[in-house]
Amino acid sequence: MKDARLILMTHSLDTVAIEPDSILAWLALWNFAWWFQGSYSTGLELVETYPTDYRRARHYFFTGKFGQFDSLWANIPERYALDESQLDDFDEIETVLDIIRPDLEEGGALLSRLPEATLDSLMYWKNGCTEPGALAQAVLWRNGRRVVPDCGGETARPGGELPVSAEEAERTEPSPIKLYPNPSQGTLTIELPVGYSPATVIFYNLQGKPMLKQSFPEGRHTISLPKERFKPGVYTAEIISSSGQRERFKLILTN
Repeated sequence: MKDARLILMTHSLDTVAIEPDSILAWLALWNFAWWFQGSYSTGLELVETYPTDYRRARHYFFTGKFGQFDSLWANIPERYALDESQLDDFDEIETVLDIIRPDLEEGGALLSRLPEATLDSLMYWKNGCTEPGALAQAVLWRNGRRVVPDCGGETARPGGELPVSAEEAERTEPSPIKLYPNPSQGTLTIELPVGYSPATVIFYNLQGKPMLKQSFPEGRHTISLPKERFKPGVYTAEIISSSGQRERFKLILTN
């Protein structure tokens, strides 16, 4: 089974090259329907489900048909009434695609030659045993990064975080700090409670390199991240209060 997974991982995004992914897409799109109406005949019936529309949208994306992708993708959640779990996966898949898209759309990069910064961002999902993880890992494989998550036991979370027990979750108090929207296109709002002033905010990339440092008094403030420094991807925002208390937030930037 592991060897089969590696084979599928290697060829799952070959749309741009030898196009087995295109074949898979059309097999997902169409279903042979046989019926008897006075005489025996055959036909093709369009299958409309969330998995098939996802496959079709992914096909549009990786063949550069971004207009068709955008049109189809925007309608999927409402069309198939996705539940909370499906929406979480759907949003995370969209984040993975948003990280890749600028290089394919604007820079004209090949899917197998993405910039290192983009690949570093995708490494966040290196341990994910979900559809977003599989998608990110397939792109990483195409670029020479052989990541193979261990999906034999309990489902791993993206980035390899350990699962939190119900008891631990009950003990965890919500952070008094608010940082939104997340995902963001580069303009953030931060809300600091009384007692945090002055607070220092440091943004790090996935390699732990500080990208921006600013200080704020208590209250609500707007932060604009310079686009020349902050490319689409995953970052960490660390907020340090005047008393030395530290809180960290995962931040996803999109195009």
